[in-house]
Amino acid sequence: MTQGNTNRRTRRVGRRDWRAIALMEIVTVAAASAGFFTVLWSIRNGFALEPTKSIVELMIDLGEGARDPLMGALGVVATVQLACLIAIVTGQIIHPDGAEESKLRGMLSVISLGAVTAVAPAVLAVSLHSARSLDDSGLLLVALPIYLLQLAISTAIGTFEVGDDETLRDLAQERVARAHEQISRLEGRSSSPPGRAVLIVLTVLIISVAVTIGITTALPGGHGVPTIGKAVQAMIVFGVGLSLWMFGLIVVNRQLKLSARTADVVSVVILLVLVVLSYLVCLLLVVLTYGPLAVAMSIVLCALIALTLASVIEADRVRKGLQPRRNPSPVFGVVGRVGTREALASARKEKHSAQKRWNKYSRAIAEYEAEHAATGAEQGSTAGSDASMSDPRKCPRSASRLRRALDELIR
Repeated sequence: MTQGNTNRRTRRVGRRDWRAIALMEIVTVAAASAGFFTVLWSIRNGFALEPTKSIVELMIDLGEGARDPLMGALGVVATVQLACLIAIVTGQIIHPDGAEESKLRGMLSVISLGAVTAVAPAVLAVSLHSARSLDDSGLLLVALPIYLLQLAISTAIGTFEVGDDETLRDLAQERVARAHEQISRLEGRSSSPPGRAVLIVLTVLIISVAVTIGITTALPGGHGVPTIGKAVQAMIVFGVGLSLWMFGLIVVNRQLKLSARTADVVSVVILLVLVVLSYLVCLLLVVLTYGPLAVAMSIVLCALIALTLASVIEADRVRKGLQPRRNPSPVFGVVGRVGTREALASARKEKHSAQKRWNKYSRAIAEYEAEHAATGAEQGSTAGSDASMSDPRKCPRSASRLRRALDELIR
């Protein structure tokens, strides 16, 4: 039988703070469930202002159809979690590169979280249906505890570090170097606080509403004062859509100034698609609530598209270290200036966090090596004493069996 190398260093599995992982699990599950049912409820009601069915009623109806396949889905989630837990804890993942191995372990943690998140809407719908229906209330006693247990298991999986101390220290060192390069690239550029963007959003909103109401009132046959209530509702919806687009642009600008890897580009594209769809939904609601304001909202839509293209180009130039071609305008340059401020703050925070992790793993490695050296010296001294005892030149030779027998007879 082939024996393993006894001199190989044992991999130690580090742990993270479970409270941060649990908070991330709760936020992810709650956001996914709320987003799923909100979108589905809006589609089912045709984006009407007076829906015929509430979200709770929709969830109860969905729970009736999901109660039968739910237990099978929970079994699939348990299988996925068990496989991820075995692979992460017992070290079944073998990869020649420690960084790639860490990425693979991190991916398994994400898969475990994704499996729990995917069944969250079904568990919530079935739980509401079971709580309302006496015949199916027994399912509530089974499905809900199992899902809570799976949430706890997913939290435990997320607490395991994804690599050994050396790999995590090297990754932290790379993060420090990358953050230092980002800080040196962003420092010295013009920036503005987020309050400037909020002020511009409010200004555009007030001007649009005031001009729309003024033109509508002045035109013959205008609606005038009786439609002020609907105009206020439309203004709120308009403000929500405009705020979401501006916030998304600032996040995109900040991210592109820091990095433009494949994952970053994909996340940016997804975020832009979401904010555009949100704005279009708000535009549809404004059309149904107060049609004249939709004209101003459509004009602002064209301005937002131009602002989006300008902010993406500006972020790409900043990331490449190029100077701006001209001084940014107070209005169209606000996204770039706020994005620069947020990117610089994020880079400094990332450098501080990475430096703390580098210090942590460096101390852990130093302590382990000191302990390992002390253990090796102790074992060496023990082996040396055993060898000296077995040395025939240092140990007295024992008497022969015949001599010992004669001594016993004499005594």
